[in-house]
Amino acid sequence: LNLGLCFQLMDDLIDITGDTKTLGKPAGSDIVRGKMTLIAIHAKRSQEDLPHFTKVFGSGECSDESLSKAVVELDSSGSIDYARKKAMHHHSLAHECLNKLPSSQAVNILRELTDFQLIRIS
Repeated sequence: LNLGLCFQLMDDLIDITGDTKTLGKPAGSDIVRGKMTLIAIHAKRSQEDLPHFTKVFGSGECSDESLSKAVVELDSSGSIDYARKKAMHHHSLAHECLNKLPSSQAVNILRELTDFQLIRIS
């Protein structure tokens, strides 16, 4: 469970903080599609005024400038950091679970994949 949560949170963070060229899809597409990621949930529950995020979220399309402003709001509201901390927490819990399994090539691969994703969001 923790491994899956870790991967999902990392994927959500990479969507927000990555660039289109690296991702192979438009950066921020989760926001534009209105995907209820932990980042979006945190932002929506925030008491902060997030006009650009509100405008872009679920809009289906927006300018790069509007999306960039929405991401800045998500960063300043603490939503990105909140998701990053949760991802790191689940990363740690995933490793605790993997440590309970007998050493094997499969376990080592899962460990490496988990660590690789964490490096991508750091």
